[in-house]
Amino acid sequence: MKTITLNTAGLLNSVAVANTFMPKEGDFVGKIVLVGTNGKLEVKATDMIQTVIFKDISFVSSDLTDDNFSAFSVDGKKFLTVLKAAKTDEVQVELQPEQIMVKSGRSKVKIEIMANTQSIEISTNGNSFDFSNQIGQMEQVLHAIGSNEAKFELNGALLQVKNGVFNIVGTDTKRLASITTETDLSDTEVIVPKQGIQTIVKLFKGFNISAEIDDVNLSVHTTSVSYSTRLINGKYPDWKRIVPQSLIQTITISRFGLETMIKEASIFDSSITIRIQNGVIKITDFEGNTEVVDSFTDKNANVVFAVDSKYILEFLASFNEDNVQIGFNGSNLPIMLIANPSYKEITMPIVMQEKEEISDVEDFQNAA
Repeated sequence: MKTITLNTAGLLNSVAVANTFMPKEGDFVGKIVLVGTNGKLEVKATDMIQTVIFKDISFVSSDLTDDNFSAFSVDGKKFLTVLKAAKTDEVQVELQPEQIMVKSGRSKVKIEIMANTQSIEISTNGNSFDFSNQIGQMEQVLHAIGSNEAKFELNGALLQVKNGVFNIVGTDTKRLASITTETDLSDTEVIVPKQGIQTIVKLFKGFNISAEIDDVNLSVHTTSVSYSTRLINGKYPDWKRIVPQSLIQTITISRFGLETMIKEASIFDSSITIRIQNGVIKITDFEGNTEVVDSFTDKNANVVFAVDSKYILEFLASFNEDNVQIGFNGSNLPIMLIANPSYKEITMPIVMQEKEEISDVEDFQNAA
């Protein structure tokens, strides 16, 4: 029998996150795995799509000559409940053959250990590369990635390396966001599910991380956490077909100023018309309830298009530059929103018919 002592807060945080990845079916439903190696506790969980391993939780063993113990599976929800109830900065976990005893102050709680232990590992094979910059880039395109799309590939982001260029692309068939940077990585093309991107951003944003990509998984690592997500198996649409090759007009406008006007104009109706003509910008909603007007410095600008305000606002919220550029080829043609030379978004307008009648535009589905 061995007793280990751990910091309550550190253990609680790891177990809480691991609980979100516990299996939802099969023999190990609701279970996480604990294992000790060289005085470090690892907390592991997998739902067979996403896997997480916390691997840098220090513990002190009652047997100072033995800082290791074999892996075992335990009920994650029960363990989390006990840790949340702990009133002390440290907890003791007594390891017994068929159960663990969690001690905190005056309380002792028994939790059974499963007879079998789930095997959970994250492969570190393959070429590792710095993935730190890509976290922020994936977060930027997150708003444009589809959810519950019939074409399943669109429920993820394309990570494409080709001829020294790293493209990250997301689309929900109504808009398409892309970020392009230079790289020395070998050519590859994978689709990372939206849920996986959300998890990577949550766990690793602001940290230096390395990654490996193979045909099945994207794995990312820091010294204290490893995570992997299964990739979407499929072929992503030829996204470059959607990107306009040239633009008749490109205008520059204050990001904050445009955002403020759109929010004011769309308080009752998200469908809006934007007109920039004769040194004036006017934004109105389709119902005619709201009109917002301001001067515009470029007297030569002549742009009129209708769009869902949600798409413009989500793009404007995804970057920090002072200005945004709008590329325009015609009222009923895709609009290019440009944050900077590497980050752009194509947004489908709402088709403006004669006499200002409005109808739904065909989306990107055909191109996809």
